[in-house]
Amino acid sequence: MRSANRRWIPLLVALAVWLGISSVPAGGQEKVSLTFGDYPYGYAANAIISYQALYEGIVKPEGVDLQIIHSPIDAAERLMMAGQRDLGVMAFLAYFTARARGLPLVAIAVEQHLQKTERTGIPANALYVRGAAGIDHPKKLEGKKIGLPLLRSASSLYTQAILKDKYGVDLSKITWVDKPPPILYQLLQSGEIDATNLYGEPSYRAQRDPSIKVLLVTPDEWEAMTGTTTITTLIVAKTSTVEKYPKALKSVLSALQKSREYGLQHTDQVLELAAKKLGFSKDHLKQGMGTAYFPFEVGPKDLASMKLLLKYAVDLKMIDKELDLATLFADLR
Repeated sequence: MRSANRRWIPLLVALAVWLGISSVPAGGQEKVSLTFGDYPYGYAANAIISYQALYEGIVKPEGVDLQIIHSPIDAAERLMMAGQRDLGVMAFLAYFTARARGLPLVAIAVEQHLQKTERTGIPANALYVRGAAGIDHPKKLEGKKIGLPLLRSASSLYTQAILKDKYGVDLSKITWVDKPPPILYQLLQSGEIDATNLYGEPSYRAQRDPSIKVLLVTPDEWEAMTGTTTITTLIVAKTSTVEKYPKALKSVLSALQKSREYGLQHTDQVLELAAKKLGFSKDHLKQGMGTAYFPFEVGPKDLASMKLLLKYAVDLKMIDKELDLATLFADLR
C-alpha cells in the first residue's frame, strides 16, 4: 500500500508546480528577493506613467520577488544610505554625497531626464517668483529668500550653478529655504519666500497661479549653458547586491522599462489609477506629460553629464572630495 502511494508523489509535485503552489519558478531556481526604495510618484505625471504598471503588478521582473517600499524622497535616500534597501531611487547629488562618505552604493541606471520646454510647452522644473516681488532678473534674487526642495536634490545644484555661472549671482547673499515642493509653493503664495524652485504637481499649480511667474526654466537654461542633458535621479543599489545578484538587477531594470512602455501605451488607464490614490483629477495630472523621460539605463551622453555634475558638486562645495566617474556606475553584464 505504501509503495502504491509513493507512485502518486511525482504526479502531486508536478500538479503543485503547475498550480503555482511551489515557490520555485519554471526555470528551476528560486526567485531572488529584493527591496526597492521608492518615493510614490515623485509629484509628477511622467513618474506615474513610468511606474504605475509595476506598482499594480501589471509588469513584474522575471525571477525576482520585488518588494516596493514607498517613503518621501529624503527618507528613501536616508534608508538607502543606511543600507536598508537593496536598490532604490536617489537624486544624483544625494548619491554623490553617499559615495563621498565611502558608503557601499553604486548606480545602475539613470532614472530621470528633464525635457526642454520646446519639446513639451510646459516647464519641467523652474524657478518661480512672486509677481509682486518685482524680480525680473536673476541678479535681483540677491538678498532674498529662495526655496530649494531638499538641499541634496538635483534642483539644488542646477539652480545654484545656473544663477552663479550664467547670471553672476552672489550665492552668499541668498537665504536658502529647504522644504518639500508642496510646502515651498505655499510659502511662495503667502509671501514668506520671494522665489522657489518647483517641479511636478506643485509646478502645475504655480503655472496657473496669476500671482506667480516663471523666472527661469531649469532644463532650458542648463542645456543652453552646458550642452548636456538634465539628469535628476538615479537607480542605485548596494554594492553587495550588485556583486551577488547582477542578473536580478538587470531583470528589475528591464521590468521598469516595460512598465514605462506600458504607461506610454495605456496613459489614461495608469493616470486614472494614480489619480484616485492621489486625490487629483486625471486631467490635472496630464498637464505634466512629456516634461521628463525615464530611461532606466545609462547612455554615453549621461556619462558626459555626470562628469560635469561632479565638477559642479565639488566647485559649489556640495561634496568635499572628487569622485572617480569610472566607479560610479556598475556594469551588470
